[in-house]
Amino acid sequence: ALARAHRAQQEASRRSLRTSLPGLIGFATAVQLMFAAVIVIAVWQSLTGAASAATAAVVLFAAARFTGPLIDAADLGSALRLAGHDLDRIDNVLDEPAQPEGTDSIEQAGELAFDHVDFTYPGGRQVLHEVTFSAHPGTTTALVGPSGSGKSTILQLAARFFDPDAGTVRIGGVDARLLPVQTVMEQLSVVQQNVYLLDDTIEANIRFGNPEATDDELREAIRLSRVDEIIDRMPHGLDTQVGEAGVALSGGERQRVSIARAFLKDSPIVLLDEITASLDPENAIAVHAGLAALSEGRTMLIVSHDLTTIAGADQILVLDDGAIVEHGTHTDLVAGTGLYADFWAERERAQGWRVTHPTDAS
Repeated sequence: ALARAHRAQQEASRRSLRTSLPGLIGFATAVQLMFAAVIVIAVWQSLTGAASAATAAVVLFAAARFTGPLIDAADLGSALRLAGHDLDRIDNVLDEPAQPEGTDSIEQAGELAFDHVDFTYPGGRQVLHEVTFSAHPGTTTALVGPSGSGKSTILQLAARFFDPDAGTVRIGGVDARLLPVQTVMEQLSVVQQNVYLLDDTIEANIRFGNPEATDDELREAIRLSRVDEIIDRMPHGLDTQVGEAGVALSGGERQRVSIARAFLKDSPIVLLDEITASLDPENAIAVHAGLAALSEGRTMLIVSHDLTTIAGADQILVLDDGAIVEHGTHTDLVAGTGLYADFWAERERAQGWRVTHPTDAS
């Protein structure tokens, strides 16, 4: 896939050069020819006495001064064309119609349910088929299955990034389409694998979850998420600038800030998408501790390939090809002979792996 993407990028670059180079070369050539013509005319006028040498020198100087900006104008024209394409894409987003919303109110905070949900991405194959389950307040529901089985899609439907083609997604006991968008957002906190932080301070990024939070609430969120360990290492503490997208922090540190933000928002439903993937052991331990604290009293919906993360879930949903094929606790599923038991057996075998040197005798 990487090789195909690289070849596609190379071909796109070639097409761009084939499109732009003739115009740039033609424009630069025309400017230089015009400048050469001005030189010839100025010299001719000076030699024939039609213009003084001083006048000819001034004309040549002015022409030379204009040549550079004219060539720069070609580059600016290309940049303007690219900016025009960017503006068109922004317009497409702004012109996208808003999701329909209702005026109903929540019946039971923290209740999340899927009722015979089908979903297909635009122009793609059907991703979910007849998905039905309930996640009750104060419980943890884990989603397990092969890549492409629909786990992350369930989270996106739960967050109402999309609406189902058929069936119903209920938040707080009510069809999400009948709730105001603001009400849906107040019910949810989303912690994703790739956390995006604003180009601001650590404190500002945490307060984004609840700008009205008190200092005591902020300190408690920082403590529970282990962000205090991060700010203790920073010379500016909470005022540390994280940079664009949080580049000044590691992936695990960004995860902790995101968990602190979820603590501060204090929504009854938390959606977690592969947040422990690719973390170093220190950050993984800190994130696990933060999740344990975050799960208290909240409805948790977790997607993870790390079976240790979801072994203690109240219920585990095993998906395959867009459908729930197994449902139960870790103990029940491991005792069976289905997909989850195979996953767990593979994990147990992998725990015995070790890296050996080629000269090792065994």
